[in-house]
Amino acid sequence: MATPDRLIEYVNTQGTDYTRVAAEDILGRKWISVLHPTMWIAFSFPGTWPPRTDTPFELECRLRRFDGQYRWHDLRSRALFDDDGAILKWIGTGY
Repeated sequence: MATPDRLIEYVNTQGTDYTRVAAEDILGRKWISVLHPTMWIAFSFPGTWPPRTDTPFELECRLRRFDGQYRWHDLRSRALFDDDGAILKWIGTGY
């Protein structure tokens, strides 16, 4: 889960086991540290990606595994909104 600005506020043990990045080292940061460099631009500009709609979205991207190898994963995410339409948080998963 992440804040409206996409700063990570929760990561499960599967995520930390896969990346071997401790939860305390990723909380408050963006996933950019485990993304393949070719994906950085998509995650670097606030408000441009992911789309700020209530439509779930999917993305294929390469994540760095604990051994330094990048592997392809499907990521799915969705914004959760308050009654006024402002994003409360992002919730998502990868597989």
